[in-house]
Amino acid sequence: MSRYQLIDSSSKLHAAVEAMKNSDVLCVDTEFHREHTYFPEFALLQIYGNSRCWIIDPLAIADLSPVWDVLTDPGILKVFHAA
Repeated sequence: MSRYQLIDSSSKLHAAVEAMKNSDVLCVDTEFHREHTYFPEFALLQIYGNSRCWIIDPLAIADLSPVWDVLTDPGILKVFHAA
């Protein structure tokens, strides 16, 4: 299995979230698209844990709530880039 995984569907997201739940620490970074708009568009979510990196495409997945469950889990330390 590759250490980097593109998550561009709900089924891939659910599998990734299950893997994230086994991490003690998750590193999180977001990217926004800001061209020609006053309102930045959420364009990319990157999460790293247990030597794996999940590249999540929020434009391709309608429901990102499974990620919220992991990000609000008090048993997992989260490190946010530029937060």
